[in-house]
Amino acid sequence: MSNELIAGIELGGTKTICLVGQRGQLASFEKKIIPTTSPNETLDEVATFLQTFPKIASIGVGAFGPVDIVPGSNHYGALQNTPKPGWKNFNIYTYFSRKFQCPVIIDTDVNAAALAEYTAGAGKDLNNFIYVTVGTGIGGSAFIDGKALKGRGHPEMGHIALPRDETDLAFTSACPFHANCAEGLASGKAIAMRWGKPLNQFPKDSAPWALQARYLSQFYHNLMLLFSPQRIICGGGVSSEALLKQVRQNLISRINGYVHGINAVEDLQDYLVLPALEGDAGPLGSFLLNQYAP
Repeated sequence: MSNELIAGIELGGTKTICLVGQRGQLASFEKKIIPTTSPNETLDEVATFLQTFPKIASIGVGAFGPVDIVPGSNHYGALQNTPKPGWKNFNIYTYFSRKFQCPVIIDTDVNAAALAEYTAGAGKDLNNFIYVTVGTGIGGSAFIDGKALKGRGHPEMGHIALPRDETDLAFTSACPFHANCAEGLASGKAIAMRWGKPLNQFPKDSAPWALQARYLSQFYHNLMLLFSPQRIICGGGVSSEALLKQVRQNLISRINGYVHGINAVEDLQDYLVLPALEGDAGPLGSFLLNQYAP
């Protein structure tokens, strides 16, 4: 029913964004932003917000991961080996289904963002694309034939191994599981650990920008060869057009003429792009999970 109220919750590593609106529309929402702290403190505040509405018919949650997103699994909605303190094994599905006695759909935050871009953003009218978020961590969604790729669980693109840059051999990885993965070397957390402050506080012609562009060009090159997407959408707080400009320049030299149709930096202008929905993709996609659920 179009007048039903549904909720979308983007559970991020640093903040949680809640949307409530009518099923079937994408124009008008009630919105609340909550800091992500401990599980019960964060979700109790979300629940308090949702309880201000007469009745929530369905809840979609796009969560940081890794998280069990396999319907029918005994652990559906449970966070797994997350490095975020206090959240390992916490079951988001159980929490919300007990509180609200309504359908609860769980997916990753990056799959949710990809769904939003597919519906109304930079992935619209494309059969296949990759959505990547480079923020506190790094995650990725492979959207293939209108659906996020899922197997045993969800892809963990941020933990693809990257060769260490020769200027970066002494750095300790930001990932507690892998010494040389994309998240450990090129996430916002890694940048802050290595350089002492965020990338946007350095000049664009500085060593931190150059290193970040080299790492991300390796990462995107791998994704191009693995998935052959029609486009890579680069989201997250670290991504910017200024950074993508440097990444494209690095990437074209790595490709070295091997990928058909990509022979110059200009060929990457509409291939490696920012999200059209910017910071709204995650919460909007979480809202849309209710409408695309099987």
